[in-house]
Amino acid sequence: MNSPSRCDDANEAAWLRAMLATLRALATQRDPAAAATILRELLFDHMGERARCLFHDSDSGTTWSTEGDAVDVPPGEGLVGTVASTGLARCLERAGDDPRYRPVLDDPEGDVHCRLLLQPVSEPGGPVHAVLVVARPPRAPAFDATARRRMAELARRAAPLLDRIALEVELEANELAAEPEPGLDTGPYRPEAMAAYARRRDRGEVVRLESPWIGWSYRLLVLLMAASLAYVALVRVGDYAAGPAVVRLGGRVEVTAVEGGSVVEIMARSGDEVEPGQALVRLHDAENAAELRRLELELEVELRNLLRDPTDEAARRAVTSLRGEQERAARQGQEHVLRSPVEGVVQDVRARVGQAVHAGDVLLSVVGEQLEPQVVALLPGDERPRLYERAPLRLELDGYADAPQALWVDQVHADVVSPAEALRLLGPAVSEGLVLDGPVVLIRARLPSAGFESRGQHYGYHDGMRGRAEVRVRSTTILEALVPALERR
Repeated sequence: MNSPSRCDDANEAAWLRAMLATLRALATQRDPAAAATILRELLFDHMGERARCLFHDSDSGTTWSTEGDAVDVPPGEGLVGTVASTGLARCLERAGDDPRYRPVLDDPEGDVHCRLLLQPVSEPGGPVHAVLVVARPPRAPAFDATARRRMAELARRAAPLLDRIALEVELEANELAAEPEPGLDTGPYRPEAMAAYARRRDRGEVVRLESPWIGWSYRLLVLLMAASLAYVALVRVGDYAAGPAVVRLGGRVEVTAVEGGSVVEIMARSGDEVEPGQALVRLHDAENAAELRRLELELEVELRNLLRDPTDEAARRAVTSLRGEQERAARQGQEHVLRSPVEGVVQDVRARVGQAVHAGDVLLSVVGEQLEPQVVALLPGDERPRLYERAPLRLELDGYADAPQALWVDQVHADVVSPAEALRLLGPAVSEGLVLDGPVVLIRARLPSAGFESRGQHYGYHDGMRGRAEVRVRSTTILEALVPALERR
C-alpha cells in the first residue's frame, strides 16, 4: 500500500502532466470557443463536477460565455462579474451564502447549495482575460488549499496564451474593417472625379443659411439642451426593492393535523366560542383502531383463562400486560383529537366528515384577541444590507391598483432565508401558490386601519390578501442611473 505522501506526489504529477498537455493544446488555438473547451475539459477531469470558462473584456467590463448557454454577464453582476472586475478569486462552500450569487450567470445547472471556486485569469498587473468556474455538489468535498493553488497556477500559465488569442481576434477584426467594399457605387460620377474630390481640402459651404430665425432656433436648442443636462444631473430618482406581499390579521391561529387520518367528527362550527384545550376535530386512525380491537380480543381470551384457573400466573401476567397496552393505545387515540390552542371564535372550517387529511393540512382557524393588521413582504435577499426600519413602503393590493397604501417598515428580519423557509414562516394557508425566485428577506409593516377605499367604496382587509410591496432603498440622479460609472461609491 502506498503511503499518503506518495499518493499526493502521484496526484500532483498527474495534474502537472494534464496541465502541460492542456497548455500545449491551448498554444495552437486561435478560436476562443475551442480554447474554452480545452480548459473546461481539464477542470472537469481534475477539479469538479461542472466547469466553465467565461471570457472578459476589460474595456467594456462585460463577461461572456462561448458555451451553449451564451450568457452575457453585465459588469459587476453576479459572482462571475465581481471576480472579473476585482481580479480576486472566490471560494464558497455554499454558493447561496454570498448575496451576489446569480444562478443563471454563475452556475446555470446548480443551485444555492453547491460549492463554487472562481479564479480570474490574468497576468500580474494585467487585465483579466477570463474567469474559470468550477462547481461541486454539496455532498462532494470542499475545495481545499491544493485545489485553490492548482486553479491559481493554471490561470497564471494560461493568461499569456489567452492574451495572444485575444490579440489575434482583434487583428482579424481590424483587417476586415479596413478592406474596401467591392463594387462600390459612385453614382453618376467617374471614380477618378470622386478620388479628386476626396483629396480636396477646401470644399466650401455645404448649405448657406441667411434666414434670421435659424440663429434664434439654434440658441433656443442650446438652452433646452443645457436645461435637460441640469435636470438629469440634479433630479434624483429612487431605486426600489420589490416583491410579493401578504396581509395578515393578528390573533388568528390555524389548527392543523398532526398526523394523517380521516375526519370522524367536527365538534365546533364557524362562529362558536371555544376555550383553550376544547376539542374541535376528531380524526380516525385505522391502525390505532385495529390495535385496540386486537388488544380487546386478546384481553377477553386471557380473562377467560384466568377465570377458569385463578392460580394461572401466566394468564394473570398476560392480563396485566394487555391492560397496559390497551391504556397506551387509548392515549394514542386521544392524540387524534385536535383541540383549540387559544380562547377565541372558530372561523374558516375547512374539514368535512369523512375527509382524508394529511399531516400539516389546515382544518380550521381560531381567532383570538384581535391585533393590528399588518403586511408581510418578501423582498430579494441581496437587498437585505440596504433595508432598514422606518423606510417608506408602498403596497398595491392585487385587483386594487387604484388604492396604493403608503406605509413604513416596522421590522426587518435579520436573516436571508430560502424560498421554502419563507413559505413555511408564512404558513400553509396563505403560502399556497406563492412562487419565489430565490432567497428572500421578510419585512413587516403595520396597516393604519382595518380597511381601505377603492373607487369610492370602503373595503376591509382579510387575512391572506396578496399584493406587491416596494421599498425605497436608495436614490440616484437620472444621470447616474443612465451612466452607472458616475455613481459615487
